[in-house]
Amino acid sequence: MKFTRFVGPIAAAFVAGAVLLGGDARADATNHCSWTSAGSVLTVVPDAGWHLNTDYKWSLTVGGTTVPKSSFSTFSESSIVIPATPGTGTLKGGVCSNDGNSCASITPSVSISK
Repeated sequence: MKFTRFVGPIAAAFVAGAVLLGGDARADATNHCSWTSAGSVLTVVPDAGWHLNTDYKWSLTVGGTTVPKSSFSTFSESSIVIPATPGTGTLKGGVCSNDGNSCASITPSVSISK
């Protein structure tokens, strides 16, 4: 009985949060793409059902240096390849669902390896 009194308010708060975020518990789109790093290159690919928004002002900032999308070696809706200095930084970009119903910006922290 005490357990249900505790869980009820938590569940209600979660549902309210999901409604305020447009019915989806995600506050950003980081789950709609993935990235890997090898050889001082960051590669970004969209998840199934999503594409990378090429109209968005993409950039990668590592150690105070910003790499604009004009310097990306590959830039398309299906993949982005960014040569970068090794270190930790912030990727800025946008993704959209293939059905056109949802777009979101992303700003994940990424690590670039040598």
